[in-house]
Amino acid sequence: MKDHPKIRLFNVINGIIFILISIIMLIPIYKVLVDSFDLSSAYGMRLWPKQFGLAGYESVLSNPTLYRPLLISVGTTLAGTFLGLALSTLGAYVLIQWDMPGRTFFASLTIRFKKFCKSFNTKVEDIDSANKYNFIKS
Repeated sequence: MKDHPKIRLFNVINGIIFILISIIMLIPIYKVLVDSFDLSSAYGMRLWPKQFGLAGYESVLSNPTLYRPLLISVGTTLAGTFLGLALSTLGAYVLIQWDMPGRTFFASLTIRFKKFCKSFNTKVEDIDSANKYNFIKS
């Protein structure tokens, strides 16, 4: 017979708190979405739009003074996301290659960043563990 895992009070309370915080964060996003499809402008919370329509989206996409900033925002977001992803991937590749030139430089940058974060009392793993794996050569 299988042993069932114990349900601990901490896990239950932690799950309830997580669900509550998630709902608190999602309610404003849902309200903005419902209001964007609602043709009648009204104050208050609705579950569904009173008069469904796409007039708000049509006005944004047809007006160049609103369309251009939207394109700039989307382009900046996409460029920043892909640039950050590419730099993180290249940095991770350098750090896992033991014989890569410049590896110690990038490893020392990450260690210095950890020390910087630790000075603000953030929870960062022990800096000395980097020496254990020879990230920084003396």
